[in-house]
Amino acid sequence: MILHQYPGGDGIGSISPPCLKVELALRLVRADFSIRNHRSIREVRKFSITGRLPVLELDGEFIADSTLILDRLETMFPAGKLSPQDPKGRIQDQLWEHFVNDYLYWYGFYLRWVHPENRVRFLNALLGGLPAPARWIAKRTLGAAQIRRARHHGTA
Repeated sequence: MILHQYPGGDGIGSISPPCLKVELALRLVRADFSIRNHRSIREVRKFSITGRLPVLELDGEFIADSTLILDRLETMFPAGKLSPQDPKGRIQDQLWEHFVNDYLYWYGFYLRWVHPENRVRFLNALLGGLPAPARWIAKRTLGAAQIRRARHHGTA
């Protein structure tokens, strides 16, 4: 089992909250897995038709989307108890998951990419391995693009 995700650094597990969610679930169910970090969208598109991560590779099958991955983990590890077992609790759990995915995700996005102090720390962690000129360019272009994206979703 391989979790394909975006890397983090400086205490950040991954730049992607959905990737962190899947990693946490894998650890919670005590799955035997490894992590493969990807930086290039070109590389990701080789196994993810959407070009998005996380993707869980499971015996040659590539499962994209964190919610679908969690659903699969629940069937594979029923004792892991990722969701409540009673029907009413499962429905409430699914409603909360949709709420978080659709609404709260953008607040986490804001805290990472837009909030001034966090943005500096986050970009340093993300781009720390690049040479200084490339890091300078990437901070200006990537940071600005993400702020525009947050504004588009009403969280900037």
